[in-house]
Amino acid sequence: MNDIYIPSNTTWTPIPKTTFDCIIDGNGHIVSGLKIVSSYIQDTGFIIDNHAEIKNLTFRNVTINLNGSVNFDTSINIGVIAAKSCDNCITNCAVGNARIYGEAKIYSNINANIGAICGTLQSPINNCHVNYFGTSGFGRIGGIAGYAINNTITSCSVNNSNIGIFHGEAGGIAGRSNNADISNCIVSNTIISCYNGFPDGMPQYYPDNHFARVGGIVGCGTRTTTNNIKNCTISYSTIMCNSA
Repeated sequence: MNDIYIPSNTTWTPIPKTTFDCIIDGNGHIVSGLKIVSSYIQDTGFIIDNHAEIKNLTFRNVTINLNGSVNFDTSINIGVIAAKSCDNCITNCAVGNARIYGEAKIYSNINANIGAICGTLQSPINNCHVNYFGTSGFGRIGGIAGYAINNTITSCSVNNSNIGIFHGEAGGIAGRSNNADISNCIVSNTIISCYNGFPDGMPQYYPDNHFARVGGIVGCGTRTTTNNIKNCTISYSTIMCNSA
């Protein structure tokens, strides 16, 4: 019924799980100040394991910073709205939609599926928008979802964002897609880059076997499944790889 402001000295404790018959309707309101800082290697986000329908909700001024021991063998999920989402749809939601007070940032030096909406997405997502989103880490990173599996992503946009991958796959919409249909999506004024290391305050770690795949819409699609991308647009964006 109202906007929710989380004080700067408060760290959010994620909602563990929502059920299939749950509906979270933001009614056009805003959650601002969401902050999660942890060294624990675990899934994290506003919700960890989402099965609910989520709609009409905006997140601004978000910071998620996981800085545990570097680990290529353990994979986790990180997303502003949900670490992972199955079953129900996410519609008419936004993350970081105002420049001065609306940025969303996710940093991780743990192998992770990272997305502004969801880390791993196994449910339909429609008409969701990401603006001024910054992320750096390794694993699978996307403006909407780190890993999109058996789902549809329609009429979504990522704007004015900076997606950096050190090791793994990064895309404007999804880092990796597996049997996903992506349509009518827009990526604009966004930098997608690899081999740029970690942001200030994160450890410099360059293993010998690192690699990266980047793309304007999807970083990498699974070869053994069908992935459809149609009617999508990339504009005023930069895709680049620098040597480590």
